[in-house]
Amino acid sequence: MLPKRVLDLKVSSNDQNALKLFESNGICASYMCLSYCWGLKGCDFKTTSRNLNAYQRKIAFEDLPTTVREAVIFTRWLGIRYLWIDALYIIQDSRSEWERESGCMASIYENSFFTLSAARAADSGGGFFSNTNCSAQQTDLFCEEKGSGVDATFPLLSCAWAFQERILSPRILHFGDKELDWECRRLDCLRQRKLLVEKYSEHHLTFATDRLPAMSGLVKQIQRNELVSNYVAGIWDNDPGALLWHIRGDPLQPTPTYIAPSWSWASSGKIAR
Repeated sequence: MLPKRVLDLKVSSNDQNALKLFESNGICASYMCLSYCWGLKGCDFKTTSRNLNAYQRKIAFEDLPTTVREAVIFTRWLGIRYLWIDALYIIQDSRSEWERESGCMASIYENSFFTLSAARAADSGGGFFSNTNCSAQQTDLFCEEKGSGVDATFPLLSCAWAFQERILSPRILHFGDKELDWECRRLDCLRQRKLLVEKYSEHHLTFATDRLPAMSGLVKQIQRNELVSNYVAGIWDNDPGALLWHIRGDPLQPTPTYIAPSWSWASSGKIAR
């Protein structure tokens, strides 16, 4: 079943550049998901109450940011008609819709054909592809980069929202500067709750208040696959060991806005358990 709103890539056979935001009304069809960084300045290409009706009539291909434009090209090349994009799916200036629809993220990624990951791009203008110098002689030697290097090499993979997208998508194709990485989901990873929480805490958020909402999809998946009890502020009540966490690195200063109770790992930054 399609998510509530998707980008329809085949509006008109006469105009290949014609796109529109499609209200699915529960029809069944294959669709792709796009995982990408909005960037520090946020995302200008998004659905609002002001442009919703206009987007449902037509979205000009040339108005798309580079990452979205290239995702459209790739999705069409695979013969898939619908593309799901978070910035278009939720009416961004409606807090009530955001709270309601953000809870559907888990099923959206789980049921997608697969997810396109613009891992190399730091914002929506970065795109999937880069110019590579092909003049050097080709060799079979593979040199793995030392250190984490994730932030600089794959900015998307350091984003907290993208963490659950990787875990939940059945298949995901990462576009890097020098290579494509194909990743398939392994269900046993979802049972490693302690590792998931620790790894998740290392990821970046533009808004600290999103720390728990950005993990809500994973929580729902774990609750479906395990016999777990109540979940409160990032901790299951049948796992008292989850309270035995500590901060990694320098102590953090109290945040001006409420995020989570002080006993929860979600109230802090990077943690270890």
